[in-house]
Amino acid sequence: MLIQMQTRIHNLQSTLANPSAARVWLAVRLALGVIGVMAVLLIPALQAGGTAVYSGANLYGWADRLLGVWTRWDGQWYLKIADTGYGGPGTGSSAFYPLYPLLIKALGIVLFPLGPYRYIVAALLISGVAFYFALTLLHAATREVFAAPPQGEQRFTPTEAKEQPVGQSGIYPAPTDELQIPTQNSKLKTQNSPEADNAILYLAVFPTAFFFFAAYSEALFLLLAVGSLYAARKSQWWVAGISAALAILTRSFGLALFIPLLYEYWRQARAGRGWRRDLAALALPPLALAGLAGFAYARFGDPAAFLSSQGLWFRRFSLPWESLWRGLSDVVNQPLQYAVENMNLTNLAAALLFIVFAILVWRALPAIYCLYVDIGLLLALSSAASAEPLLSVSRFVLVLFPAFMLLGLMGAKSRTFNLVWLLLSVMLLALYFIRFANWYWVA
Repeated sequence: MLIQMQTRIHNLQSTLANPSAARVWLAVRLALGVIGVMAVLLIPALQAGGTAVYSGANLYGWADRLLGVWTRWDGQWYLKIADTGYGGPGTGSSAFYPLYPLLIKALGIVLFPLGPYRYIVAALLISGVAFYFALTLLHAATREVFAAPPQGEQRFTPTEAKEQPVGQSGIYPAPTDELQIPTQNSKLKTQNSPEADNAILYLAVFPTAFFFFAAYSEALFLLLAVGSLYAARKSQWWVAGISAALAILTRSFGLALFIPLLYEYWRQARAGRGWRRDLAALALPPLALAGLAGFAYARFGDPAAFLSSQGLWFRRFSLPWESLWRGLSDVVNQPLQYAVENMNLTNLAAALLFIVFAILVWRALPAIYCLYVDIGLLLALSSAASAEPLLSVSRFVLVLFPAFMLLGLMGAKSRTFNLVWLLLSVMLLALYFIRFANWYWVA
């Protein structure tokens, strides 16, 4: 038992201390920081907007350019909830799930010496740290799927490996009591994966990836989603269940994790692992959903308030193909010209692109990841807004991380694809963040 615990600690240290993830995180954060300062010099900034009417810090000048640019739009709502709590029914605050503002509140109490800046700093710290660890886990998960086998070991393709018993594929190593302490060279060799390096880079420079650093819940949810599915792949079911439960308390997309987890447990049981007591871990996500409903009923008088309140934001349920058709019609019928808030073309492009990914992942990735992409995309396309049917889809797809695992494989196979994708992504990332920093709507 002690040897197994030591092995797990070493493996965890190797996963989290990832030089590739650190370089990508630092480079993108520094670049966006510079762009945020320069944005006001490049295009005229709009007057501060948003619907939360939160002015807890009253940021101006350099303070706004260094901190405020990360708190636009929905970020104001998270800060307001952390500072003053949820409003009453009909205020719109119930559309924002509680875990992220709760963490902001807790860290803000610790950071009380910062005065009015404490909640902003807390939000950015939580998002930044969560995104870094999400990158490290995504790198490890991608490396696990695409890594070359040790010399002399049989290796299955990702599709074939899905059907192999635990311990017979390169993805599920057989249990061992041998303590293998990784050396510096072995760590570098283990972490050397062009597919994994590409996956985290493509995610970090995706055109709307600046939301991972902002006062939004995307980074926290991404960490929990990657952690849940990756832990399930490694048969760490209590970690998987707890992570999925917390994800449900973070965003509605947490519901997309449950079916993939059920499938993976069934697959491993059928492959020879059997049914064990850790099956109880899969009860945690439904319990979290029940707890969320109980909180909503106590606070808003409606157990489904976190979903029903979407109507206050002019969202309604729509069949995915209806949302796509309406989005396509809007793009075709509207003139191709500048508009302050019209992002229909961007959202349509993101939706169509991820539909392609949702199909292609089945040729390259294990089913647990494919199911998550497909269910998550269906959820994103089923919440249509009246004015813009595909409103914010370009942000919603950010957390569908297996698509970036697929992109990592494509980039490793083609230098031309790698170059074109990076050029387009970086250019659009800069343009969209300039808009966001200056109070233009993006997603």
